[in-house]
Amino acid sequence: MRFFTPGNSNNWYITIWYKKIASGTIVWVANRDNPFPNSSGVLKLIDPGILILLNSTNNIVWSTNTSRSTRNPVARLLDSGNLIIQDPNDHNPENFLWQSFDYPCDTLLPGMKVGKNLVIGREWHMSSWKSKDDPAHGDYT
Repeated sequence: MRFFTPGNSNNWYITIWYKKIASGTIVWVANRDNPFPNSSGVLKLIDPGILILLNSTNNIVWSTNTSRSTRNPVARLLDSGNLIIQDPNDHNPENFLWQSFDYPCDTLLPGMKVGKNLVIGREWHMSSWKSKDDPAHGDYT
C-alpha cells in the first residue's frame, strides 16, 4: 500500500499495488471517488474495526464500513492483495470485519468475486477508471 498521484493529477489516493503485474500495477484504490489534495493523509484503524483516511485537516476523506465490531482490530494486507480488517483472535475469512476484495476496482485478482449473491443480496462488480489520471468510477462496469 502506498500514497499515489496518477499521471498529471494533483490528487492523492491510497492504493494497493501488485508488483508481479507489469511494473507495479495498481489493483485497488481506497478513496477513488474522494481524493485528497496532498500527500499529508493519514490512514488509521479505529475501534470498533473501521479504517479511516484523514486529510491534512483531520477530516475523514474515506472510511470502511462494518456491521460488526471487535476490540483491538487488526488491519492486514494479505499476500493475495486483499486488505482485511479482522479480530486479532479470529483468522476465519468468513469473519473478516471488512475486506478490499468486496470492493473491486478495475483489476480482478484471484479470490475476488464478481456477480451477485442472491441469498444475501450482495453484489460485486468491477468499474473502469474515469481516465488515466483519475481512478474515480468510470463509465464502464
